[in-house]
Amino acid sequence: LNTSLREIDLSRNFIGVDGCKALAESLKHGCTITTMNLSWNDLRDEGIKFLAKGLEFNATLTMLDLSNTGFEAEGCKAIAEALKTNTGLQIMYLNCNKAGNEGTKALADSLKINTTLNDLDLHSNCIGDEGCVELAESLKSTKSLRRLKIHGNEIQSDGAKALAKLVVSSNSIRALRTDFSGGNEFDEALLEKRLEDTRRD
Repeated sequence: LNTSLREIDLSRNFIGVDGCKALAESLKHGCTITTMNLSWNDLRDEGIKFLAKGLEFNATLTMLDLSNTGFEAEGCKAIAEALKTNTGLQIMYLNCNKAGNEGTKALADSLKINTTLNDLDLHSNCIGDEGCVELAESLKSTKSLRRLKIHGNEIQSDGAKALAKLVVSSNSIRALRTDFSGGNEFDEALLEKRLEDTRRD
């Protein structure tokens, strides 16, 4: 094993399931890598599940980029399960996938347990009000997460209200990106309105 390698960028490298298996094994056994970029590869749920197994007890990797890797709810659930025991990851990019409400709810559960993740990017993940509400509820009690990006999803009024309550009650959240484009009704103005409503409640 290479004991000096700290950063690896494998984005846009046509990595698939077999590549994920090999990477998962390296994460399990003496891996010294702290930063790994796997974005824009066709990992899908199957590949992500192998990778998640490698992450479960890895304590050296601090940044993982899985943006645009084609996973859906099942892959996101595998990541969520890994986060329950992982003690190294601080930054995770999961944007531009299809976690959906089910995957996001699994993440919400894991973030109640995880104590190290402080930066999470979930933008453009087909998340609606249902997933957003559960995520916001779980983050009220977290002490580690500082930054959350959740723009470009399908969040409407209920999700906006939940995020507004999170802003009011959280002692840890320092940056929350919620701006939307492309005709989505949920935008900064709506969040501000919900925030004002919450303060009056």
